[in-house]
Amino acid sequence: MLFKLSLLTCLVPFAAGLILNTPANAVSGESMIVSWVAAPDDPNFALLINNEGFSSPVFLPDDANIDPHASSEITVSLVDFPARSGYWLEARNVTELAIIYAESAQFTITAA
Repeated sequence: MLFKLSLLTCLVPFAAGLILNTPANAVSGESMIVSWVAAPDDPNFALLINNEGFSSPVFLPDDANIDPHASSEITVSLVDFPARSGYWLEARNVTELAIIYAESAQFTITAA
């Protein structure tokens, strides 16, 4: 039991307060604004988009090292994403992608 508590205390400092806002008006082939709310101690993150139909999430944008304090939004291209529902965004650790800091709610990319 003591080991479990020690492990939990070690992991707590890595928890992020980052909140990814759910995108609105996402249109296939166009640009989309992704915004977030960061806590003072949130680390840089990689932004990925995911969908049940994907074999793995896809990086958005090519810059996989976003400083959440430099800005509270970024514009990304949806050129390669078909119109469908069930997309969501993930903010992940830059070097250890298995660590997810935040996820948006699901949203739909509509046809142009």
